[in-house]
Amino acid sequence: MSRFFAGADAFLPSLLLLIFFAVFIAILFWLYHPRNKEKFESYGKIPFKEDQDDEKKD
Repeated sequence: MSRFFAGADAFLPSLLLLIFFAVFIAILFWLYHPRNKEKFESYGKIPFKEDQDDEKKD
């Protein structure tokens, strides 16, 4: 088993880099997928909606 871990110190950083890169690309794909466009646009308008609600109260 120690032979496996002896070689893992050189291989593991590259593997982790590929995993993190794949996760990053998956998140970008999820964010920019057309199905999620309306949802994220509405989330982006939340601060302006709160400002409009405050103005209506005054």
